[in-house]
Amino acid sequence: MTSYTVTKSNRSQNPEVSIIELKSSLINEDISRIGLGTNDKVNRAFSMFKGSNLIIQFLTLCITVYIAYRNPHILLLNSELLIAFMTVLFVCLITILLTFNKTELKFDMIYLIYLSLLVSVVFYNHSIINIEASISNVIINLVLTTNIMESLYVVKLLIQSLLFILINSFENYNDINSNNKFTQLLGASVTNFVFSKALAKIGGLRSLDIVDCNIFSLLLTNVLYLNRIHEDSTIPFMVLSQCLLAFLTVILINYVIETRLISSYRPYVRSFVCLGNILIVLPFLVKYSLIIDGHDPLEWLISFVLESNARQIIMTIWLASVVVLIPSVMTIKDKMSLNTSRKVWHFLIILLIVYPFKIEELLVKIALSGSIVLFMVVEYIRYMKFEPIGNYLDIQLRSFADYRDENGSLIISYLYLIIGVSTPLLISGSPAGLVGLGVGDALASIVGGRWGRLKWSSTNKTIEGTLAFITSTTLVCVFLKQYLEYYQEISVTNLFNMCVLAGILEGNSVLNDNILIPSFMLILEELFINI
Repeated sequence: MTSYTVTKSNRSQNPEVSIIELKSSLINEDISRIGLGTNDKVNRAFSMFKGSNLIIQFLTLCITVYIAYRNPHILLLNSELLIAFMTVLFVCLITILLTFNKTELKFDMIYLIYLSLLVSVVFYNHSIINIEASISNVIINLVLTTNIMESLYVVKLLIQSLLFILINSFENYNDINSNNKFTQLLGASVTNFVFSKALAKIGGLRSLDIVDCNIFSLLLTNVLYLNRIHEDSTIPFMVLSQCLLAFLTVILINYVIETRLISSYRPYVRSFVCLGNILIVLPFLVKYSLIIDGHDPLEWLISFVLESNARQIIMTIWLASVVVLIPSVMTIKDKMSLNTSRKVWHFLIILLIVYPFKIEELLVKIALSGSIVLFMVVEYIRYMKFEPIGNYLDIQLRSFADYRDENGSLIISYLYLIIGVSTPLLISGSPAGLVGLGVGDALASIVGGRWGRLKWSSTNKTIEGTLAFITSTTLVCVFLKQYLEYYQEISVTNLFNMCVLAGILEGNSVLNDNILIPSFMLILEELFINI
């Protein structure tokens, strides 16, 4: 409320002037109120771009979009579809901006749309499903970004349907998947909405903010719905989706038992029942829902490993690492800084995966698919404090927690790490997560923390850290190209360009690096193929 003060001397000397000033002030306030409804949202939209770091991020993303437009390798982005994609992208962005009334607009919302579009393009460009279904799924992913709007779900579904109709109106696309495309959209929309609401409730929008919730809900929607509706899914994605579905089923069962049946019982009874479900019901559900080549999954896995000496050696090294390296790191972590102790895991992951992946790709993909769910199970036990190991896990994992983990009840760093490393490998066999997180992010953090002096605008990250990121990732990418046959379709010059763009974005973004950097480097890798 505007305050109006008229001094006693002014009133006594010229009361008419005081009245005129007061009326003028009231008129000005009314005018500002009238303009608030339209101008306020526009002002908040442009406020996202305050600060040079936001401009740098935006320009970096624009460069990749231009490269995508110029690259004929990406089959899903032919000229007509690209026009359709960009039209819906623009409508999605405007729709999201104009529906935000309470929550402060964040630049990270642009990442939601950007990553949803280009990562899904990369994924379905490598998918074994037909091109029509791939395009349909890409469009559904883009349309589902409007779930972030502050509106009733019925309104969101209506807007998503209208957007889907809009893109289907383009020539040469209106016959694709015509029989079931709206059924897929409805199923994907409901699935995505449920997951985003559940994640927001669990994390209280502190561990995971609204953008994180929507990114993860889209990821879960693709794994559990869009990719499952096709019968020709690969074995690693079958393992991931079935194990994840079984785990979510156990969570639902435990929730019903806790809230309806044993809510008044002692904590140890609750822990005994819920842990029993994890140890017994979860393997049971996986066993009877996951059939690989007509065989029980455990029997198939044992047979698969025993077929090859290389697989047995890899499994032996992994098991020995679990037994030796994990206790060793836990023992010496108190002698290291928090940042260094966290980055040790980054280095270990690249050592344990990058070479075995070239020897036994399928084995590594299956292991990563199972590890993602295993890490979620560990976090669930820690989050619920199930005795006797829940509190122990909480103490140990909290010792590696950073400021993001302290914001809420979830510890998300190690979940982000395994997902960030695994996703590029599962999608296209790309080491983007290994290089970006195992080398680039780790060295950028250590170098920037110890020797960094020049900081990027509006972030705590340093230019020295960015240079360490660019230098280290470039050297590792060239090494992997020369000796392990990664990046065979990308020139050394474009590997350097890829690392420069990723390093600049890493230095200026505040979105979690474990999600942004692997996704962005995966996109860049796809864009720089054969150009």
